[in-house]
Amino acid sequence: MYSSKKRIYIVIFSILFYLQLVSFINPIRAQVQPPVLQISSSFILAEYADDLGQKSNDSSVNIDFPSSTWNLSTITINFTSIKMSSEIVPIEEEASGFETIRRYYHEICGMQLNITEQSRIFAVEIFGYKYQRSYTPGPVYVRIEGWNTVSHRPNGIIYGEQIELNISVIANWYIQNFNSPIDLSPGYYCLVLDGSNTNYRDRYYWYINNLNVNLSLYMCMYDDDQSQWENRFGDVFLHKIKHQVNRSYYPEFINMTARINNDFYPVQNRGIIGTGVLTVSNLNFCPEDLNLNIFISNNISVKLLLNYNYHISIHRNFIEKATTSSIGENSNIQWILRPKILRFSYNHCMIFSFPKNWLNFSILRNSVNITSQIFLNYSKRLLILPNATIINDATWKISASSPNVDFQLYVPKSTFGPLQDIFFSIQEPVLPGNYTIYLYNPLGFSIDIKTLQIPIDLNVYQYSLSANPEKGKYRTYVFWNNATDAGLVVYEFQVKVPFTIPIEILYGILILISSAIIITLLSFVFVKRIKRIKHERKQRIYNEYMDILYIEYIIISDKNSGLSIYDQIIGRNKMNSALISGFLQAIRTFGIELTKSRQESQTLKLEYQDSKILMSEFKDFRLVFIMKENPSESFIKSVDLLSKEIDEKFGRYIKNFKGEVAVFKGIRYLLEKHLQIYLRYPLKVAKRENIKISQNEKSIIERALTIMQQINSDYFYVSNLFGKKSKFQVKDAEDILKLIKKNIFIPTVITPK
Repeated sequence: MYSSKKRIYIVIFSILFYLQLVSFINPIRAQVQPPVLQISSSFILAEYADDLGQKSNDSSVNIDFPSSTWNLSTITINFTSIKMSSEIVPIEEEASGFETIRRYYHEICGMQLNITEQSRIFAVEIFGYKYQRSYTPGPVYVRIEGWNTVSHRPNGIIYGEQIELNISVIANWYIQNFNSPIDLSPGYYCLVLDGSNTNYRDRYYWYINNLNVNLSLYMCMYDDDQSQWENRFGDVFLHKIKHQVNRSYYPEFINMTARINNDFYPVQNRGIIGTGVLTVSNLNFCPEDLNLNIFISNNISVKLLLNYNYHISIHRNFIEKATTSSIGENSNIQWILRPKILRFSYNHCMIFSFPKNWLNFSILRNSVNITSQIFLNYSKRLLILPNATIINDATWKISASSPNVDFQLYVPKSTFGPLQDIFFSIQEPVLPGNYTIYLYNPLGFSIDIKTLQIPIDLNVYQYSLSANPEKGKYRTYVFWNNATDAGLVVYEFQVKVPFTIPIEILYGILILISSAIIITLLSFVFVKRIKRIKHERKQRIYNEYMDILYIEYIIISDKNSGLSIYDQIIGRNKMNSALISGFLQAIRTFGIELTKSRQESQTLKLEYQDSKILMSEFKDFRLVFIMKENPSESFIKSVDLLSKEIDEKFGRYIKNFKGEVAVFKGIRYLLEKHLQIYLRYPLKVAKRENIKISQNEKSIIERALTIMQQINSDYFYVSNLFGKKSKFQVKDAEDILKLIKKNIFIPTVITPK
């Protein structure tokens, strides 16, 4: 603690130092770092591309686009093949009855087919249903056979592969798709349904028309009972044929048109049947998808099968941001664009119509300068990346410079004082655009930032000085920019402040004096508090040690029967725990009768001759400590915590106590945990390698070894270390506990003689 005289010297020195510091504040000036302004503008760039390709076996025109942002400009389609696609031809659709296909009856049914031109058969459709009663029905096969024109029945020659009949229990049309198309030349054939492998309980029904039929065709059925064919002329099984014939068309003869953006364009003939051409320009059509689908229609209601090649020209405009480098005085403005260009076709280019003041272009592709390969026309202000320069997955950097645009400020005065307004205006002619203004004080700090948008805002800047501004040179940075150009003007103002005694000095003196007084008072209180805390800490450690050293005997008994469940000798010969428990039970009963109190937890202190008895009751058990002296309050609190954990770990055994005490041996570990009774155990000294010990700990170990040598024993007691000649030392007490935790002093349970 400082003396009063030293404190006075410190306060006086602090005041003088503060005055000296304040006198040097005004001359200090920070290095002004000019403000940095970067701007960005959006520009429109254009991409153009041509693409070629060919497709086959399509019913419409489908052309892939690079993205939905591209527009179609011109398209040319050369159709190299225009043929009829597959169609479904109904042969008979009206029913007047049906025939049954079943085992031992009409096992096989056939319908004559008249193929008039070269055809490719994909499928047939029949109208019928099945009535199935067996668990494992046999299959019915569908096939196309040749036709015997003499006997008017199938001739057994199978064309293509037969398939199993696709049919259900509801009367309806069912399509039968052949595994591979069947090519047939003009002539007669037979559509056969073969049920010879079916179960005799299964029924299959194929509908017929035998009324008002205009077809001159035969139907036939094989009767298994008679082993012969039955023929009918003019009766027709209901069926349809899905086929494709080798038929080509002139596009103009069938009014073939292409629909693009809901406009229809005719396809022109090319002189050879099955070929045509479509050319459309000036479209400017965006498909808004990654695929351009052009629907092809005709006036004969026939689906066409097309082979074609195409040539398209597409374009797109996209917006790209250009950012500037830092705008400074008397230097050009650097503009940088980083467009993303994805090559799509064999012919691709990009065009940028740049501002008129931009010069000195540099183009980097993958960090390599390719400016010499770029087409630049400064008179037309065009930059073109030609087809040869555009590659996939390239990174682009297009940079250019523009001159720092000069503009003038109208400044009526350049010297100002406190509470005055710094002001100026943009001199005519005023450039439309954004004006960003930074005002810096003499210390180098920005004190105002303002943006004017002309012609929306007035072209006047104004800033009000305070009553006590920083004196010296103020600097103003005025940035101007529009979408394509920028400029900077710097102007300085002088602010003069009359000499006055700064009120900060007076405030500072008062603050320092007040602080010195407060510090003196706080230091006195702090030192006093530290002393009190140290004293309380020493007293607490002393009490904890003495409480343990005072314990002679511990008994834990059942509260209801008074029988002992656990006892432990600490410092004297074996006592009669039953006698002591009975004596304390009588005292407890007398106390309850006298006070009429039956609390869950009670603590009682007794004195008898040179012994102090502490009896603590908790729920179903009683703790009894026989001690040399009365314990401290902290010991009683530890006993309360011990009681709660004994109840938590052994409460259910105590409640049902029948005389068996072996289960309560673990109470010893709870006593050691809460009361540190191991400080009363004999301690042995163990050698430990690689364990760090302090000098005081080493001294205690040597003292313990000396004591064991004097008493000719392999152990010692803590009380030996605090003998009559040695006073209790808090530091020694703490270090003894540390040595026990380090397993250098090892507590050992040895029953005293």
